Amino acid sequence: AAATLVVTAGDNPGTTTPPAEAPSLVEVQDWDPEGTGTPGENHELVANATDGDPSTAWTTERYFDVGDFARRDKSGVGLRLILAQPAVATALVLESATIGSRFEVRAGDDPTPRATANVTGGRQVVQLANGPAESSYTLWFTLLAPDGDGFRAEVGEVQLRGAANGG
Repeated sequence: AAATLVVTAGDNPGTTTPPAEAPSLVEVQDWDPEGTGTPGENHELVANATDGDPSTAWTTERYFDVGDFARRDKSGVGLRLILAQPAVATALVLESATIGSRFEVRAGDDPTPRATANVTGGRQVVQLANGPAESSYTLWFTLLAPDGDGFRAEVGEVQLRGAANGG
């Protein structure tokens, strides 16, 4: 399912640029560049994060020993959102049924987060720091929430908002 970048005009959140001018999200990838074993992070569930149905979800794998990546041999896992053309994202909209995971939003290959937040459950809008237009943005989980006998994060839906073509 294709998703689009929601483009807002100026500082008035009630106005929008017509969707035809918004760059589209062309691919979502599970992102686990420091992982070992099976490549990816629940690759078969990735489409659930942008299918328009928050009741379906992408989840990280379940980690049994510790949910804090600062105490593991990797810095995190997440989803990489690939755009059809560079855009300046101003916010990330996340829907999740789980509470307590911590995440960053990173732009391109820059490891410096444009935002850091905790998953609050339900729908949340996270404002991003200003930066140049990028072709990809990463939702990067650094702390996973307790889940039964382990730890994991869940994404029911994810969407970027911003300005097309860096404008």
